[in-house]
Amino acid sequence: MKIKIPLLLLVLSLFSLNAQTVYEPVNSDVYPLLERLFINGAIEYHSEIKPIPRKEIGEYLLEALVNRDKLTIVDIDDIKFYLKDFADEVSFISDTTHFNLPRVEFCTTGQTGRFRFFDYRDSTFTFNLDPILGFEGASMWGSGFTHRWNGLEFYGYVSDGWGYSLDFRDNLETGETIDKERRNTPLTGVNISKADDNSIEYSIVNAEVNYSWNIGNLSIGKYYLNLGSGKAGQIIMSDKAPSFPMIRLDIKPVKWLSFIYFHGWLKSNIPDSSTYRSTSVEGRESISDISKYIASHMLSFYIADDISLSIGESVVYRNGLASFIFMAG
Repeated sequence: MKIKIPLLLLVLSLFSLNAQTVYEPVNSDVYPLLERLFINGAIEYHSEIKPIPRKEIGEYLLEALVNRDKLTIVDIDDIKFYLKDFADEVSFISDTTHFNLPRVEFCTTGQTGRFRFFDYRDSTFTFNLDPILGFEGASMWGSGFTHRWNGLEFYGYVSDGWGYSLDFRDNLETGETIDKERRNTPLTGVNISKADDNSIEYSIVNAEVNYSWNIGNLSIGKYYLNLGSGKAGQIIMSDKAPSFPMIRLDIKPVKWLSFIYFHGWLKSNIPDSSTYRSTSVEGRESISDISKYIASHMLSFYIADDISLSIGESVVYRNGLASFIFMAG
């Protein structure tokens, strides 16, 4: 039933498509800006759920400019900077931004003013692509440390209802004091693919395909999801653990009410002894991890500009219900 209900809602909404959704990653620098604009009274922003759609962020930026008298010069400069990145989303909701279509741009700031490696848009399809390359080095506890990462990211929209994105990053860390488990730090945990005494390698992949209509969005993907408030870590769910595959449903029928449901597939790293299988090749025994899943839903009421109430529950389980975690915030 957990799968059938979202699909039923989707079918019932097929005749009212006028939305597009690509979620902005939870570690994006735009979220601290939105929180600052909310504190200044320039926007009505509720931060208990992240990520949120890029189109919604564009609406917040436009709303803040309407309340310019509540902004500082730094706020205005930051908004203008991010409006370049969210130019396409702003054009979906505002008639003030016009582009010559079709648009094909390579290694240029182009019409949006935001530099991209490749940017394409026509009346029904958009595609934005950027390579990723980074390096950092430092001395930690008397030992050298380096971190190299590379990959690519792209996102875009198809017609009125579809959105998609992919972020892939290959990482290599070297040093004598690498924190492999990351248990007592705010750093996000990783699934290590290769390790030795002085180095670890791992990949981070986040992807999504979204289908939207006028009051909601259905998302299938693998990405970080934050629920609840907090700085060092969300009270309900943070991005401390690696991202996991999920099905997510968001419904917002009116401005003062929203609902979120998701079901995720977890990696337990706990061997299931009943799946042990020996092979004729030494060192090639087969064993599977215990299957674990997570399901959660939350209903939020926005009572006033500065007051909201969220009620929900979640459960982590395997074949049967293993544990309950009731949450409210």
